[in-house]
Amino acid sequence: MAESNLMAVFVNSQLLLGSSLGTAGEVARLLDVLEGAHEFSPTRWGAAQGLRDPYDRQAILAAIEGAGEEGIVPSIKRTKPPFRYDMTWHGSEHVDSLYALNVMVSDGIEPGLVPAWLTFIDRLTSTFVVDWGHVDMFVAGQDPRTRMSSSGSIDHLGYYWRFGLPTLFARNYFGPRLLDIAPQLAPTVSALALPNERLASGCMRVDLLPSPWTADPVQLKDAQATIQEALSAATGLFARQREDSWKALPGMQWQPPTDEAFARLKTTQQAPEISGGGTTL
Repeated sequence: MAESNLMAVFVNSQLLLGSSLGTAGEVARLLDVLEGAHEFSPTRWGAAQGLRDPYDRQAILAAIEGAGEEGIVPSIKRTKPPFRYDMTWHGSEHVDSLYALNVMVSDGIEPGLVPAWLTFIDRLTSTFVVDWGHVDMFVAGQDPRTRMSSSGSIDHLGYYWRFGLPTLFARNYFGPRLLDIAPQLAPTVSALALPNERLASGCMRVDLLPSPWTADPVQLKDAQATIQEALSAATGLFARQREDSWKALPGMQWQPPTDEAFARLKTTQQAPEISGGGTTL
């Protein structure tokens, strides 16, 4: 982003997981990653949005175990620079094991530190079975017409489950289930010469442009339109708009995620090795 040379970049992420973060065991894996590097370690937590107690791993796990069927929507925060963030997660009424993990940057990140933050998001992505994820990048005051989505940085779980991928963002994570039901996805990404990498979880990470946090917002928005048109035609994974109304239609090849599909994908994944703030992905 041209403005990002002078202004902090907001780098908001959402991962849709085929892992139940309603269980203490899976949350413990998440906390292992958060605690694994000092610059990202949490400082606060709450059993609901707005609550801010000092970070306490055992209290978090106890709250998850004692929440019952209704569950809770925990909030984990880091309030110290240079990476201040707010992390929440919640489930879906449609699929028991489909969870949204949202990581919102509080005050933006200096452009030179964005790669380190994105490595942290990759580390999270490589720890769980991810179905779909993305990273939204923008600066304060950016023209709303150049934002990747007019509705912000978060996809609605119910919409995703029913209709498919809503839109592309600056960085995208296509999980192994999506790669399986859309075999033309990977070849099309290669044909478009998009920056991409396979992560330990089996996800394909795809950027719209090289180093998208440094790209001009207009160029990034133009790339989004061109690339989404090509990937939608090749894969049928993206939600479609009815011509005669505002209502959506499922992608031509869309298959809603199921617990059975996620169960087939789950392995004995371990959190990636962390050493000195880096990671082995």
